[in-house]
Amino acid sequence: WYNLIVHVVRTTCYDDSIEAMVRLRSEIESFNPDVNLITNPHWLRKPEDCVEKAASSVSVIVKSEEMAKRCMQKGLNIDMQKLEVVRFVRNCKDQQCSTCRKFGHHYLRCTAKQPACRLCGASHKTVDHKCDKCNTKGKRCEHLTSYCANCQTAGHTASDNASLYRKTILAPARPAAQKPPVAPTTPVEITNTTTNNALPSSPAPQAPNTTEDATMDEAMEETY
Repeated sequence: WYNLIVHVVRTTCYDDSIEAMVRLRSEIESFNPDVNLITNPHWLRKPEDCVEKAASSVSVIVKSEEMAKRCMQKGLNIDMQKLEVVRFVRNCKDQQCSTCRKFGHHYLRCTAKQPACRLCGASHKTVDHKCDKCNTKGKRCEHLTSYCANCQTAGHTASDNASLYRKTILAPARPAAQKPPVAPTTPVEITNTTTNNALPSSPAPQAPNTTEDATMDEAMEETY
């Protein structure tokens, strides 16, 4: 079997209930020929983390490599939309626990004695977070004073990309993208093909400065 991820599935159409996942499976198998799932799909995030999101990602499992490749090449038709499908790659270092908000483990394997709110950093679950002014529960509101439980600083949440932990711990752990070398351009000789009766042609281009080109080539070799 092959595990895939389907991005941008609407959270307003499918909650985390078994009935909703059965409907999603039926939607996938009905509108995508020759696609059969081994089990019902499931959200990659906990329900409380999807509350403030219009869409999120689900995990699906197909039976064969050929089926997996076809899904990744063509995408999946869900709710009259063509959604992107990628292979599921487990990276434990990037995985954030939705209970304690630390990285490197799943919430089912969390050993923390108390939870940490993703929004305000307090010792309660995110789903139990409640605003004292507007009674918004479990999600961000305009009165939120965000606080990161990992950085122990205000101004961003524990899942924000501005988190110092993400920048100093996770980012260096990922391999840097290699910039492809730029091939040097070859000067093209322009031939004067005008006849005697034609308008005067423009002056012929000067010969390329081989010394300057050689210097540029050396600089490019040093760069790449």
